[in-house]
Amino acid sequence: MSATKLLADLRAAGLHVVEEPGWKKRGWRWRVDGEPEGVMQHHTAPPNPFPIKKLYGPPSYFIKCNMATHEDGTLYLVAYRACNYSSGYGMLSVLRDNVRKSIAPTHNATKRGAKGGNKHFWNYENSHPGDGSDIPQVQLDTIIVSTQVVVDHFGMDPEQIISHAEWTRRKIDPRWNGSNRIAINQIREGVAGTPPVIIPPPPSGDDWTTELIMALPTLAKGDGFASEGKAETRPDVANAQGLLLANGFKDQNSATPETATDGWFGTGTDQSTRQFQQSKGMTRDGIIGQNTWTALLGQ
Repeated sequence: MSATKLLADLRAAGLHVVEEPGWKKRGWRWRVDGEPEGVMQHHTAPPNPFPIKKLYGPPSYFIKCNMATHEDGTLYLVAYRACNYSSGYGMLSVLRDNVRKSIAPTHNATKRGAKGGNKHFWNYENSHPGDGSDIPQVQLDTIIVSTQVVVDHFGMDPEQIISHAEWTRRKIDPRWNGSNRIAINQIREGVAGTPPVIIPPPPSGDDWTTELIMALPTLAKGDGFASEGKAETRPDVANAQGLLLANGFKDQNSATPETATDGWFGTGTDQSTRQFQQSKGMTRDGIIGQNTWTALLGQ
């Protein structure tokens, strides 16, 4: 695991990512085993959009989150290490009885007891007033897809995603689309299911550099299938499929765009990849490596 690998996986998922200066080394030591034990979701409250710089100071040692999202779907990388000023005191019983056992909490913290410290969670600050109003779909899609990438990166599962309201009785977030229960369940269910497909924005400036394209994963037939043959969705495969679809190469074995971007690199995706490569005068090997990623992204 590394910050560079996480960045590459987020890019491969089609997300529009902005790196805050110094994010790879920002933060404190995690409480347990050098990595987060779960993911915690917050809303920022006004102003919206929330100023990203205020999420890591001043002072500089007050780090409020690892990632942040804005209404336009932009994902900001703030810190790769633990936050010390994000969730505050909460309930160690949530860690003991839920997160560490991969069991999602069933009640907010106001219905429970106990206190404890933080630095256990990968924290999100999502720019939203927290008044129960609707969240833009593009922002929710970014939250779900990026959370799935984070969960995969650290070897977690969807039940290790919790809300701030489930951590401490002092908070109600994230609260959008009606309530905090609706908000956190949308995220957990989205991560557990087939994630939204996000088509990357047109490359511009430093957003898509040669270095980042080189860091994207090499994909081939069989990716998205576990060793025992059971299918498992992979966002990097789903977004490669989305790019093939955007370039006019649909999986011939799929009836709809949704099934064409299912995250499983099967025979149909292999054929579409080979056809795309042939149309670009490339080696027709069905492998999505650096050259094929570059062509798919229009570089």
